[in-house]
Amino acid sequence: MITGNWVGGIRIDEMLIPILVEFREQENIMEGEITFVQESVTCKIHKINNSREFIAFWFHYLGRRMAFSGKIIQGSKCYGTIQYEEYIGFLHIESYFEIGFEELKNCVGSYKKSNGNFIDCEWNKHSIKYIDFESGKYGVAFPTSPCNFDKKWPLTDNFEKPSQTQMQFLKDEFNDQRRLRFITKESTCVAQKYQSVTTEKISFTNDKFKLAGTLYKPAQSVCWPAVVMIHDQGSKRNGDFWPHPMFFARHGIGVLTYDKRGTGNSQGNWQNSTFSDLADDALGAIRYIQNREDVKRDQIGLWAQGEGGYISSIISQNNIDQISWFVFLSFFPLSPVQKRILDKKINLIRLNFNEYEISEAVEYEEQVFEILGSDYKWNHLDSLFFKFRDRTWFPYADKVYSKYDKRWDFFRLNMHFDPMPFFKKITKPVLSIFPQCDDNRVYKNSIKSFDEAFKEKKNITYKLIPNCDYSLLSTDRREDEENSSNYFSLDAFAKQIQWIEKTIFLKS
Repeated sequence: MITGNWVGGIRIDEMLIPILVEFREQENIMEGEITFVQESVTCKIHKINNSREFIAFWFHYLGRRMAFSGKIIQGSKCYGTIQYEEYIGFLHIESYFEIGFEELKNCVGSYKKSNGNFIDCEWNKHSIKYIDFESGKYGVAFPTSPCNFDKKWPLTDNFEKPSQTQMQFLKDEFNDQRRLRFITKESTCVAQKYQSVTTEKISFTNDKFKLAGTLYKPAQSVCWPAVVMIHDQGSKRNGDFWPHPMFFARHGIGVLTYDKRGTGNSQGNWQNSTFSDLADDALGAIRYIQNREDVKRDQIGLWAQGEGGYISSIISQNNIDQISWFVFLSFFPLSPVQKRILDKKINLIRLNFNEYEISEAVEYEEQVFEILGSDYKWNHLDSLFFKFRDRTWFPYADKVYSKYDKRWDFFRLNMHFDPMPFFKKITKPVLSIFPQCDDNRVYKNSIKSFDEAFKEKKNITYKLIPNCDYSLLSTDRREDEENSSNYFSLDAFAKQIQWIEKTIFLKS
């Protein structure tokens, strides 16, 4: 039987997309869902056809019909090809042992090594995500028994190779998980559970909706500085800021995170909202934290990744006296349209397309976005596709299939938002962190924009983090291709804390 939960990935060219798959039987009919973990998108699986050794199904993802057919091995492993339009990829999944939420929750927390470094473990839907703050090693581990976990992401063609990272949660005489044996290719250590941070489930309003969040509090402090974290693009929950909240709180800075409107336990719908609407949500979070007696109200900051920078810029104009400092991570102060076209251009350069091809692709993108923002040019869409569909760069281009394509609603509302007038009014200290990727092209464009906004001001600090991507995952530490590992850039975490502590000290 294929019923149950599976974990794996879809490989398309050099890209591996992590997925979770659930199969269930309902009145003798097989049903299922596939979750794309990084985007937090869940799609219904249709027409499941399976035997002991064969399985086929299809689903819609980002407007595309994707069909899978493959083999089942020993009832616990499945692999095969996935086809969409004229492209073919590969899908691999493994079933995993299921444990209850309470058992999983007992494993979550911080574990302190004998050398003082921490391993943080967080709940992640049937699994545990972890980071070792000594090496930066990061991953997601799934249970093989009630207290044993193996890393299963990303999966590759070689199912037989054992996991290089294993986690064993060891109980004390009171049957509580108090120790963690952390086993990697390089070493084995035992860490003790250590409560350096306490968490509190909270809620607040934006005057229209109720939003739910989590407050991470330094366990060793009575009153502390605080930061509100603002979401990047997509359906984001408060857990998507991990591992920053635990790290900040362990260094004495309280952190408020919340479910984006319309996700998790928060009301509303972000997909039909403007940046100003989302700024109202963040203002609700700021008001909540200002009213707490355990927060130093003159030391409240905003932290924003990516798209959250637009929201922070709006807040900065109207509530500048309430915010003491700003941290921007991987935020590029261009309009969403300008940023998206720049991203496409850089990607085509990386893929070795020539200047004429890139110019043609940019022309196509500009026309697509003009149609997207128009109520009367949709009849040009088919002719635009027909004109460019045979180009070698076309598979890498944006595609809007109709005015009813809901994936673009949020972008349509906000695509021409210009953050620059807002940034020009910021007088408080700003830290802007950029990953060193794309041969610094995005970084240089962003520095130019920031310099324009902050000219003759000395309150902005730039930090370029070498060899890491948009999410601060290292790009220069890869193990063998059969079982690659991810590493966070610990330098990026350290630079943020050092700057915040210095800023708070100067204010004090």
